[in-house]
Amino acid sequence: MTILEFTLVTFGILLFAIIDYIMFSTDSQRWNWFKKRNRIQKGIIFFSIFLTLVFVNYLTTF
Repeated sequence: MTILEFTLVTFGILLFAIIDYIMFSTDSQRWNWFKKRNRIQKGIIFFSIFLTLVFVNYLTTF
């Protein structure tokens, strides 16, 4: 497993853990600003964060 694959798997696990936490733990005060967003918007936000992290990782490896 290369470092890129390891990084992608790690970011994927973190991303899915955060999405799972936000979708199913709505009583957390930390995520109140998410209450106005629907599930698709939440997913888009985290997918864009994930793509940004992948892009930054790609730029720093070369």
